Amino acid sequence: AGSPTRGFRDYAAGEGRDLHDHIQSTAFDAGIFGVPTYVIDGELFFGREHLPRIRWMLAGRTGAPPDVAYQDLLPQRETPGASIRPQLAVVIDFKSPNSYLALAPTCALAEDLGISVDWLPMVVTPSKAAAAPSEDRGARHRRIRADYLKFDQIRYASDHGLELSGLYRVQDSTLAAIALLWVKRQAPSLARTYVERVFQGASRGALAIEDERSIRALLAGIGAPFSGFEAFAKDEGRTELERIKSKVQEMGAFEVPTYIVNDDIFLGRQHLPLIRSLLPAGRVVHRA
Repeated sequence: AGSPTRGFRDYAAGEGRDLHDHIQSTAFDAGIFGVPTYVIDGELFFGREHLPRIRWMLAGRTGAPPDVAYQDLLPQRETPGASIRPQLAVVIDFKSPNSYLALAPTCALAEDLGISVDWLPMVVTPSKAAAAPSEDRGARHRRIRADYLKFDQIRYASDHGLELSGLYRVQDSTLAAIALLWVKRQAPSLARTYVERVFQGASRGALAIEDERSIRALLAGIGAPFSGFEAFAKDEGRTELERIKSKVQEMGAFEVPTYIVNDDIFLGRQHLPLIRSLLPAGRVVHRA
């Protein structure tokens, strides 16, 4: 590259090594746990999906702040003909803040393209990142990352006036997931309404997603039949939920929200610009 090399060996072993270690330690203490990390006026952003917001901040914060997004680099494809009805499959967990944050932009995309969304419930085991009195660097890294991710969720939720506090409680989303399968079977046109109502209630702490009476009341409130739901929840519903989990995990889905397009998976709503360019091509989305 044309750079001078005289003295580099001594520098790398002494002053250079000390400077490197100081930068690493200072960055870690500041909450930087991975790359790429952008720092704007002391505010951290991990990952290039934040570039739309960073551009907005650097340009003077004019207008509404944009959501996370990987910029679409593919040419826009032609809209499919009337005989082609592509379907978008989205894997969600009702206790997941990221699933809730993805709800509105996903529905907006589906409405723009005139397609349906196949909501696939999956119960994800949350990661444990609690601090310990004598945590090592690895444990501290996991805690810093978990703290950042929670802050990031709250940052984007506040842009849209969404409440997330209820989703940070320790709770089992199995029953709510099974109820979604029930609605898809008994009244599929109400699936989106059910998903929206569950997230809205759970996020505010107004809906106990583990309580069968609360779920039954929600089903009745949206006009979904609930006769036979109790038996379904104890047997067939659990079997179907496990089948979906096994299927999507075999495909490589391990977190939510996950979008499935022709057996390709996309983790996170930041992929919606790319997904938008794929769906109009008429590529039918895989149904798990």
